[in-house]
Amino acid sequence: MKLLINLILVAGFCLGTVGAAGFHVPMDAEFLEAHPDAGTEPLAWPLFGVGLGLVFVGGYLSRLERKALVSGDGENGGLKGQAAALLETIRDHVVELDEKKAELSSEEVRERIDHLLANDYFDLTSKNEELAGLLGFSDYARVWEGVAIAERLLARTWSMATDGYLEQGLLELPRARQQLEHSASVMSSL
Repeated sequence: MKLLINLILVAGFCLGTVGAAGFHVPMDAEFLEAHPDAGTEPLAWPLFGVGLGLVFVGGYLSRLERKALVSGDGENGGLKGQAAALLETIRDHVVELDEKKAELSSEEVRERIDHLLANDYFDLTSKNEELAGLLGFSDYARVWEGVAIAERLLARTWSMATDGYLEQGLLELPRARQQLEHSASVMSSL
């Protein structure tokens, strides 16, 4: 569908440009005397009108497609729904890590954080530009604030565990958990 919309937009732009080029009236007096019929080309207005119409149709279809992606009516189940599910999965992993932190060794904490950042977190953060476009910048920023802070806190926990300061690093897990819970609640309210 996106390819068709892009083709409509490009065709509309090209037709509109060709039509607009036909509006040119030479300003040279000698040329106008030699060619009294010089002026707007006969197909300038129809080409310009069809081109402009195609641009509007392409824009409208693009907007409908974007709404379908946000609401979940599209073929992929909705980007918003996918992102919310990933965010909840990440939150659940961090909650589990926070609750079991006393039982885990430094290596286990690092492995779990590595796995989380390389898989679910990567999947979520790779959709950030699409989410920003679909949610609008204000709503995206409200959600992404907690996601970004939690990612930094998890990386800090990993780094401190690597450097031999596991106890201090584990103090960051409740803060990461809180940020993700806030982001998940904001996402579910949108």
